[in-house]
Parts: sequence; structure tokens; C-alpha cells
Amino acid sequence: MKETVNLPVIRYRDGDGKPTCIADLSAGDACPFLQSSHFGTKYHCFWDRPNPTPPRPPQIFTRGDSGRGSLIPIDKCPLWEGVER
Repeated sequence: MKETVNLPVIRYRDGDGKPTCIADLSAGDACPFLQSSHFGTKYHCFWDRPNPTPPRPPQIFTRGDSGRGSLIPIDKCPLWEGVER
């Protein structure tokens, strides 16, 4: 038997009201589909995983402050579908 369910997921906005993947990492306010690598310094999204060899998910980039601002959700993010990033 197969069932489809809808699960509530919290999404976050940065200080400028734009979609982001992390609101406050120290408080645990981060998207549950966010992944990290390189000792937690590079962030990746579960929803955008191509199959290169070796497997390497694409990095999520930041906006503002010379790349040290809030994380920009990827275009394929279902949490922000149809919302300007």
C-alpha cells in the first residue's frame, strides 16, 4: 500500500524579509533539508542533488555582505516555489 502525506515544514526569512535556509543556526532555526560539508562550511540542499562522479551536491550561495549574508534557497526548493528569492 502507498500513501501520500503532507508534512508541515517551517521556512525562514532573513532580516530583509527574503527567503533563506537559516534564520539562526545557533538556535537550530534552519531548513530540515539543509546539508553541510567541509566541516560545516559549505551548505547544500537536499532537493538539488545531481549524480556526478563522485557525488557532489551543489553549494548554496549567500546574498549581501560580500557573500557572508543569508543563504539563498535554490530554484528547485519546493518550500519557496513561486516566491522571488
